[in-house]
Amino acid sequence: MERRIIRPEENVMVYHGTSLDCALGIARDGAILSPLEQLVMAFKRISKGNEEAFIRRFGHNFREYAEISERDKYGEHEWDHRAKSVSVVIGIPDYRCAGHAEKKSLSGGLILGVEAHSNILRNLPQGLHLTYGDIAYIPDKLGISTLKEVILTEKAREFLVHIQKAFERYNPSYFLISRDFAIEPLHLVN
Repeated sequence: MERRIIRPEENVMVYHGTSLDCALGIARDGAILSPLEQLVMAFKRISKGNEEAFIRRFGHNFREYAEISERDKYGEHEWDHRAKSVSVVIGIPDYRCAGHAEKKSLSGGLILGVEAHSNILRNLPQGLHLTYGDIAYIPDKLGISTLKEVILTEKAREFLVHIQKAFERYNPSYFLISRDFAIEPLHLVN
């Protein structure tokens, strides 16, 4: 595929690979969260949103404690783009996105295809100098209200009914991806 720079007014599909377990949380939260944001949300759920009690117990608010907890897991050069961002591939669903997630999960990997408006991309450090196939790092979270595609690996296909139920409010199209990058539409179960 020819590498083409994204035009300023252009909306473009961005693809994020994840495990089935994480995908169900994404559907619930309505957003793909960075690892740091996931931890902040976990602290909020555990403490039932009571940040004052959390501060009394741990001496820090949700975000500060999440940063302290995560800092040692990432090198300084990785902090902004791995811990504090959501990584996406611009314009091209890539099996490696789901394949990596599948290795960590017994239930398979998925690729979520979200239509990103140009203003989201314009605010990235790379700006609109991104080309199709580039990896971009979106700070904090990426909302999925414009979810258009859910692409499953063969292993995740076994859970199609559960995946459909989780993402039904977004009404995406479903596809199957193979290791040789072939993508085909899935016949849905009703």
